[in-house]
Amino acid sequence: MIEKSLKRVFIETFESAMISRRFLRKDKVFHRIVNGKIVQLLSYFKFSGSEFTIQFSIWPLCADGEYSTDMDDLRVCEEFEDIDSWECDYQTDGCVESMLDALEATKKRLFPLFDLTIDYKSYLENRNNLRFPLHIVSDSVYMSNMALGNYELCKKSRETFINNRIEANQRRWGTNSHIVPSTQEIFEQECDEYFITKKAMDNGDHEYIEQYIQEKKRKSLESYVKAYTTPNKYKKFLETGELPFEFVRIPSEE
Repeated sequence: MIEKSLKRVFIETFESAMISRRFLRKDKVFHRIVNGKIVQLLSYFKFSGSEFTIQFSIWPLCADGEYSTDMDDLRVCEEFEDIDSWECDYQTDGCVESMLDALEATKKRLFPLFDLTIDYKSYLENRNNLRFPLHIVSDSVYMSNMALGNYELCKKSRETFINNRIEANQRRWGTNSHIVPSTQEIFEQECDEYFITKKAMDNGDHEYIEQYIQEKKRKSLESYVKAYTTPNKYKKFLETGELPFEFVRIPSEE
């Protein structure tokens, strides 16, 4: 099967370069956490035809992410206009040649981005420099600004999200009363959580804010360990809190 061949060639081609940069691997995803703050993932994406591209993710740990080996995030050929996708030839030799080209493009464009995106400040700066910049309402923007103490930007992000959701519901359903109850309940919980956190930001309650951020990181880290380690290591982590890997340390200006 071509998908199995592509996976095998991807791992064989990329593994040495990724391990040298202290990435670990689970299935077809290479992963690392930098400075206990930034999650970095790299895999490949197979299009419906014969093409594939390299897929990557850079995400703040404090944003309470849900992780999986079936990652679906940024694609090199879409984020960097000057990098095309590659052909996955039906013969292995052709696939190897294309994968080597993909590795060279990754070294040239993604490795510098990975090594520069090492904290919340650089995350916001570098992701905004991509072809498709971060959206102001995303959880990653909201939580990164909170962790940096940028409370006005944090509140602007969440309130824009709330207003956009209300407007979208009104356009779709006519009035809020027609919203699916389960969806409305989740949205109301999100709003309640925000207004409690907003009150803490307004009052300068840094202890509450720090506890809130740490809880988000705990949940995100739990999901990460579950996705990218073995069931036994995940169980031990839940029981002891002991990480089955080390964070990669790169000097940060934060």
